[in-house]
Amino acid sequence: MENMDTARAVPTKMRRRSRRTVYRSIWGTVMSLPVLVPFIVFGIVPLAWLLVISVTDYDGFLQMSFVGAENYVEVMGDSRWWRSVANTLIIAVCAVVIQLPIGFGLAVLLNAASKRIATTFRTVFFLPYIIPAMICGVLFGFLVGPTRLGIVNDLLMNLGLVDSPVTFLGTRVGALAVIVIATAWMEFGFTLLLFHAGLQSVPEELYEAAALDGASRWRSLVSITLPMLRPIINVILLLAMVSVMKSFDVVKSLTNGGPAGASDVMFTHIYDLFFSQQIYSRIGYASAVSVVASVIIAVSVGVVFLMIGRGRKKGA
Repeated sequence: MENMDTARAVPTKMRRRSRRTVYRSIWGTVMSLPVLVPFIVFGIVPLAWLLVISVTDYDGFLQMSFVGAENYVEVMGDSRWWRSVANTLIIAVCAVVIQLPIGFGLAVLLNAASKRIATTFRTVFFLPYIIPAMICGVLFGFLVGPTRLGIVNDLLMNLGLVDSPVTFLGTRVGALAVIVIATAWMEFGFTLLLFHAGLQSVPEELYEAAALDGASRWRSLVSITLPMLRPIINVILLLAMVSVMKSFDVVKSLTNGGPAGASDVMFTHIYDLFFSQQIYSRIGYASAVSVVASVIIAVSVGVVFLMIGRGRKKGA
């Protein structure tokens, strides 16, 4: 009898556990709905609709018809589009290469300063990050203006370095250089903030032990600080690359893609396709370009993750 009672009790306990598991799953799903619903409505659905439109000749007004891969074939042969992709990658790489060492160097200096000085300068350096990107573009437009009203040109002429104002935004190289500087200036405050927080988390005992062993400050920086900051460096690298690759406002307000589309980036080019001055916009083709842009960003992020993974293996 005892064996029979035990045998009956085991399935009862299992049923109770399974019910608890089901209840927890249902409750977890309900609790996640406030996050899932907006993500589906504003993320998945628009992306799915974008994919649908990308294989049509939809112009925003008339009934759309299926054209298959025709839009994507045209994207592959669009030289202006691929130039904007190249510009985006150039700006992203150069801006990250500039802002990482500057942000790290300033973070090291602030870490050695007093708390009041560090707080003051950290706030000052962070201000460009919270300035709207459109305003940043307008600001740099005034700085490098093609007349003596431009501060840079006025300074160069007063110093006698040039005889006439330099048109910095008149060439592709000049325009991209100004965009890179503006982007790095706008983003490096966030980089500095993360580096400074990371430096404060490094145990002081490690530096004291290294000093007792006769290690110089440079050796401590290379052997202690940088390895300890590797996770933060990886995060900064990833966030900076994604942020810069999605840049639009700075380019739109600074050069508007000029001269003659020479400084276009991916999303200014897509904007022009969606909101062109023609009577009928090529929404279908612009959607195909948007899909390709998303793939390029995803691949770029994948490459960054691959580099991070290889760095971890070498460090291990």
